[in-house]
Amino acid sequence: NTKFSNNQTRLKNYNGAIYYQAGIDKTAIGSLNITNSIFDNNQGAIGINSGPFGQFAGEITNSTFYDNGEIPILKTNSTALADSTGYSRLHIRNSIIWETITPFYPLLVGGNFENTNLFGYQLSDNLIGPTFDPSIPGAGDSLIINNIIGKNPLFKSEDNLNILSCSPAINQGSSRWLENQNIELDFEGNP
Repeated sequence: NTKFSNNQTRLKNYNGAIYYQAGIDKTAIGSLNITNSIFDNNQGAIGINSGPFGQFAGEITNSTFYDNGEIPILKTNSTALADSTGYSRLHIRNSIIWETITPFYPLLVGGNFENTNLFGYQLSDNLIGPTFDPSIPGAGDSLIINNIIGKNPLFKSEDNLNILSCSPAINQGSSRWLENQNIELDFEGNP
């Protein structure tokens, strides 16, 4: 239950709230687990750099992303990650990703900006705001289960990211992602 709001970085126009950087050797192993969090008005929400041979696995559950700049979520991929020792994976589930600035393709960046892809992303039971572009490499493998694409989540306001009772996100997530998380209450303490 954490709120990341109005964070900036001096380095780039992304990675403002959370940035993970692994080492450059094959022994670098990292993970990131985020639950019941809000990311809003950051200069990028999450940046993950697993290095050319590192291993990274992350999970984001029951979180909301709103108005986080040009590149809200960045996860590196490289040709070296194709071998059996290196990988970079991020599973986003039961979340709302509603970014007002960007079209879908830079919303979740994998690889570099000239050759972006969605390999290594898993998206399950989310509401993802912008129109999805099926031509992005890896997109078919990324959109796994029950995602709502392109529908406004109907927040109460820009300053209040609770959703209205008529939101298309109501009762659309899955409790299976909460079973081992010890989550009984939402961000505001409601069951």
